[in-house]
Amino acid sequence: MKSNCFGISAVYIAIGSMLNCVCIIVAKAHNMSVDELIGKSDFDFVDAKTAQDWRNQELAIIEKGSETYIFDETLHNKTKTLKSTKMAFYIPHLNQTGLLGIQTDITELQELKKQAAKHKS
Repeated sequence: MKSNCFGISAVYIAIGSMLNCVCIIVAKAHNMSVDELIGKSDFDFVDAKTAQDWRNQELAIIEKGSETYIFDETLHNKTKTLKSTKMAFYIPHLNQTGLLGIQTDITELQELKKQAAKHKS
């Protein structure tokens, strides 16, 4: 699952179609309590095609082992630049492979890089 986290940083674990948040920021981003968020998947927040695209992307990451990428996300009319690192891990007691994701808001860092590049020119 792609976490629609908006904030300092978030850690989440995707197991199958279930999203278990270990960070309250994700729940707050959706104006929900953590209890309301547990059991939800991307299919509860975006259209089915987008959610399936995200699911396919994450299944590919599980096959590959890990991936890090940077993307922009808009939530509540604010756009943030996020760095996401995802990696597969095995959960013995569930006999499943899950996906650990760590997202960090790097918006300010990206802006500083742009300013520095302007001054170099």
